[in-house]
Amino acid sequence: MTPLLAHAIAVLLLTGIIWTIQLINYPGFRDIEKRQWPGYHKRHSVNIAILVLPLMLIEIGVSGWLVWNDITLMHMAFFTLALFTWVITGVVFMPLHQHIVFRPTERDLRRLTRLNWIRTLTWTVSSVLSVISLM
Repeated sequence: MTPLLAHAIAVLLLTGIIWTIQLINYPGFRDIEKRQWPGYHKRHSVNIAILVLPLMLIEIGVSGWLVWNDITLMHMAFFTLALFTWVITGVVFMPLHQHIVFRPTERDLRRLTRLNWIRTLTWTVSSVLSVISLM
């Protein structure tokens, strides 16, 4: 498997996951009963991490390798987009998820969904570029 194919597979999977989270999971958070919320959120967070962390590591690892071995505009875009998703996840989304662990407000959940469009669009752009790079 080539590095570009590995990158494409990882970002395409991440893009599918983030669109599912954006359109189904996060809006569905509003329907979880308050007494069930802490357990539900914990399971969601753990299971999503198990699913996306290996893919995110592949994405940033391969894009870093691509830049290291052949600095092109496309490879730099891959690495920049991957780095951006890591930073925004760590700086914005991890604290936001910690904030909503016990009692999310309607405002918190709207903010989570609204801000998540940033990651959704970032991975979508990365997927489009990745497919173009395979052509």
